[in-house]
Amino acid sequence: MIPLLIFEIGNKHYAVHLEDVVKVFHAVAVCPLPGAPDVVSGIINMHGDIIPVLDIRKRLKIKEKSISIHDSFVLLKTKSRSFCIIVDSVDKSIDVSEDDIKVKDSIWPGLTIIDKIVSVTGEIILINNIENYFLPGEEEILDNSISVYNNK
Repeated sequence: MIPLLIFEIGNKHYAVHLEDVVKVFHAVAVCPLPGAPDVVSGIINMHGDIIPVLDIRKRLKIKEKSISIHDSFVLLKTKSRSFCIIVDSVDKSIDVSEDDIKVKDSIWPGLTIIDKIVSVTGEIILINNIENYFLPGEEEILDNSISVYNNK
């Protein structure tokens, strides 16, 4: 079984692997980060660590909206960094059979953050590949922006 965290953005259901989730919490104020890649809404300070906050609506080609107190942040950890994504709501964590997960062929050509799909009680869940949230070169730009911010 594969554990997933299911969340909603723009009335669609998405998932990330539960092993990549550090924490889920209510949205908080985000500090702007000049020079950061477009997908980065800003940063938050979490126990002394500067954490980028990503608005993956931009990657998913969903209409952008301002962060609301009703939104949630999902803190994720990849091989190279931690970051939060903004989601409308977190639904639940579920275990799905590996046999039920299908590799995405071309649901959205060129959209690399979704690489698998699964149907759960008739609902299509789009499984995200969090390693692809940043486009090539964006992490270096982000690191430079954070470095400038830290040296102010």
